[in-house]
Amino acid sequence: KHENLLPEWIVHLLSSLYWRINGHLPHAIDCGLKAHEIIIKNKVYKQWSDLTLVNLANILYLWLVKYIIH
Repeated sequence: KHENLLPEWIVHLLSSLYWRINGHLPHAIDCGLKAHEIIIKNKVYKQWSDLTLVNLANILYLWLVKYIIH
């Protein structure tokens, strides 16, 4: 019924990228975790789990640089 819509995990991943680019890291982490949670629950998308993990790693790196190192 919703064949033309993006899978929900992609929407959350793109939302995470949006918040990361705009510098709001807490929202980026929330969206990234939600995307990864959806992938883990749905075996069809498990092959894409590396995208969500790399995205979360990038966010955590930015968090370290922004709040811990400086």
